[in-house]
Amino acid sequence: AEVQKGNPPTERKIQRLFRDGDVTRLIKRCNDFGAGGVSVAVGELTDSLAIDLDAVPLKYSGLDGTEVAVSESQERMAVVIAAENEVFFKEKAAAENLECTKIAEVTDSGRLEMVFRGQKVVDLSREFLNSGGVRQHIKIEVLPPEPQNPLSALGKLRNRGGLPESLIAMALDPNIASQKGLGEMFDGTIGAASVLMPFGGRNQMTPSEGMAAHLPVREGKTTTTSLMTYGFDPIIAHWSPFHGGLYAVLDSVTRLVAMGGDYRSARLTLQEYFEKLKKDPHRWCKPLSALLGAFTAEEALGIPGIGGKDSMSGSFKDIHVPPCLLSFAVDVTEDAKVMSPEFKGPGHRLVLIQSKRDENLIPDFDRQKKIYEKVMELNKKLESTNVKRETYLRLFMDISAAYIEKLSEYRKLVSRKLKAGQADDLLKRMGSYKLQAEDVATFNSRFDKAFMELYPNFVDEFNSLLTPENRIVLPTPTSLTPEIRIFALMRLGVTESRKIATLLSYSPQTVYNHKTAMRNKAIDRERFDEDINRLCKIIQPQSD
Repeated sequence: AEVQKGNPPTERKIQRLFRDGDVTRLIKRCNDFGAGGVSVAVGELTDSLAIDLDAVPLKYSGLDGTEVAVSESQERMAVVIAAENEVFFKEKAAAENLECTKIAEVTDSGRLEMVFRGQKVVDLSREFLNSGGVRQHIKIEVLPPEPQNPLSALGKLRNRGGLPESLIAMALDPNIASQKGLGEMFDGTIGAASVLMPFGGRNQMTPSEGMAAHLPVREGKTTTTSLMTYGFDPIIAHWSPFHGGLYAVLDSVTRLVAMGGDYRSARLTLQEYFEKLKKDPHRWCKPLSALLGAFTAEEALGIPGIGGKDSMSGSFKDIHVPPCLLSFAVDVTEDAKVMSPEFKGPGHRLVLIQSKRDENLIPDFDRQKKIYEKVMELNKKLESTNVKRETYLRLFMDISAAYIEKLSEYRKLVSRKLKAGQADDLLKRMGSYKLQAEDVATFNSRFDKAFMELYPNFVDEFNSLLTPENRIVLPTPTSLTPEIRIFALMRLGVTESRKIATLLSYSPQTVYNHKTAMRNKAIDRERFDEDINRLCKIIQPQSD
């Protein structure tokens, strides 16, 4: 149990060491001490090696040669460097408070040798090792899944009575219930690189679709962000390992796209965990089927798997793990493109985009790719809107700053005039219609520009609500007419005539007259105000 426990502080030290260019340029080959321990981590590095097992630092005393050679260990790396760089490399490791030990030498014998307590305990030809040893064969019998599939069962669960009953029934499912307690056992802030926290929303109860974090940089800042999502459904995998592997890939990629990733540039790593297979042909069919399912999805989506890890030791007496093939999808994007799943405000729409499956519950992958591309297109529009909103905020701050500066000038003017005894002249200037008109014109110009950048299609969509002969033509592409400016404010949520009049320096009667005139020119007068609020919505429900 101790072997598999990680050591985060040591892990961080190794990361810092390996980010030092003076160190990494010395490394010719590198491996971690995962499955197989020294025999794999060191034995795979080069064709000819002499390994001194007595030099290997041990966590436990009393291990024999075999145990030292094959025991796994966490936070250990094996590196190959030139002999003349050994002292410098050790000094760099010591600076990070890391233990660095020479345990092997590269030779030209063409053999893998291991010495323990002065005796050579391993002496194998590299040619023999590369042959893979004796070729093994196993008989596999693939069985069809049970007729009752979990997808149809889930459909019954969702349609139990009305919507409240269905939601309660689903919430009682352990696979749907909140996993926040488990998630909070891990610190999502280490390294200060997180773009999304594990749980979002006002109450931090909405789980993120996956991990999003800035790439670590030693100096400065970066917007480059790595994404990672997973896919695995134990119920589906237990029913059919083939479908379990297929939907694991599909789920991981779907989550990645939902986060703002691009499925076309995604890469996969698969993690497998199965019961002890022995020579049982029925047991062997489980990893075979799961891998075939995952490969089917990879090939259909055009996404390669570039890594993974397997374990066939998931049995204890008569207890066995279900067939587990987990898919992890990774991609790189910019932090501004990352999407989070929580609701952003009241009145926002939920859009269901459904996949299609054939009679064997195999997805229509061509349709699935079109769905991905549509979601990516919508995400791009959202990203563009966010940029425009930031621009709008900057313009608002510019307007505010300009008025603050003007108020400061007015205060100075008032102070100067009063000290000079020129109160009459001051009153005359303050009552100047020209001064007020200049302020109004400046506000209108800045507002028009900001609004048209935020909603470039507003006028076209507004005109679509009017009869053809009453449609409005703007004086310039970035200048609104008085009546359009009123409805622009309504689109932004300012609906009271008094507030509109104050902002635009109109009288309330003028605002009322413009609103009434436009309503009389509308195709549907009864729903005109309601239609205004629907203008320039990014996401529209699709019929297909």
